[in-house]
Order: sequence, then C-alpha cells, then structure tokens
Amino acid sequence: MKKRIVVLAAISLFGCSSEELETQNFGSDMFKSDYYFLNATQHELSYHMRNAEIDGDDRDPTDNKYRVAELAQRGAVSHVVHEHNAGRKVNMLAHAPLSNGIEERLAFKADLDKHYNVVNWQNQGNISMSVFERRTSNKEAIIRTRLFVTEPDISIKVNGETITTSLGKVTDFFDVEHCQSTLEVNESFIDVCDASFGDSYLVILSADGLVNLFRES
Repeated sequence: MKKRIVVLAAISLFGCSSEELETQNFGSDMFKSDYYFLNATQHELSYHMRNAEIDGDDRDPTDNKYRVAELAQRGAVSHVVHEHNAGRKVNMLAHAPLSNGIEERLAFKADLDKHYNVVNWQNQGNISMSVFERRTSNKEAIIRTRLFVTEPDISIKVNGETITTSLGKVTDFFDVEHCQSTLEVNESFIDVCDASFGDSYLVILSADGLVNLFRES
C-alpha cells in the first residue's frame, strides 16, 4: 500500500506545471506548516511567501498574489498555514510598503507539520528576519519566557543571573515568578505583567527595554 501511494504522488507531480506546484494539494496535512508572523519593527510590513522550485532554485515572491499578511508596526501577529511543495523550501519576503527600499528576503527549508515564529526586527536602518520553531513550556503560576534580542551587547539578567544571548537568536525558557522584578535589561527591570501566569511567551528586547511580548501558548 505504501508503494502505491508513492507512485500516485509521483504521477501527480509530473502532471503539474511549475506554477501549479505553488498550491498543489497533496491530500495530506503533512505537507503543511504553521507560521506566526511577528512584527517587532517600526514599520508596517507586507509578507510574501512562495515555494521554491522542486530542484531548490529560488523563486521571486514579490508579486502581490504571494502576499499572505500585512501587519501594523510593533506587536502585530498573523497566523498563516502554508502548503509546501515536495521540496519544502520557501522564499519569504518582508517589506515596508511605506518606506522605499526597506525589505528582507529569506530562503527557508521547513520541517513538515511544524509551527514557526517569523520575527522581523529593527536592525539599525533596515529590518532583519529570523525563523525558528514556536514552542511552549507552560508551568502553573509561572510566566515562561524565551528571550530574543535585537541589538548586540545588551546586559540581561533573570533572577539576578546574567544571561548569554546572541543577536537575532532565541534563548531557552526561563521562569518569571515576579512580573515586575525578575527580568533586567541594562540594569533596569522590565515589566512583563501583561503576560498571564501559566503561559509561555516570546519576549523581544532592545537596549531600551521591552519591544514586544508575544504569547506562544
């Protein structure tokens, strides 16, 4: 039975044109992944996604028919379910339509049936894009936080202990028991009391403090 399914899938692929592969329905949720677009920039952003060629060659996602979301500056979140072709490589574009020349492109190969955060963040005069798996780690009566920094050389402490971070990378989870006095950035406490105890959050930080607080659970 498994051999028959593989043969039928192959026949289906050969019968598709290059453009049809953008939205080809393979008949299974295993060819889909979830993306949560998080705009941590000072710009309104438009997001585009287009599957690469089956052989892995990039394809330009600029055309408006590949637009999947438009987000206001800071704090906007949009959930998109994207159906991959068999190659699973996606060309992404985030650009600021009201600010000429500000954009970021990324070619990303997704694992099947995964949930991803796509974070756009302010990088001096331009924007950058980071993609990583969305995760939860809930604990009762605790705010679970992962940290994401948008500037280098930021001093961060959690419960008085210095935390090592990398620009544009997400950390592991940390416990926040006191929402006003657990997390410090450059010797100043960061208030995360908008978060709900018992849930998991992505906390985006700059040298000035809290940029965004996104719920992951």
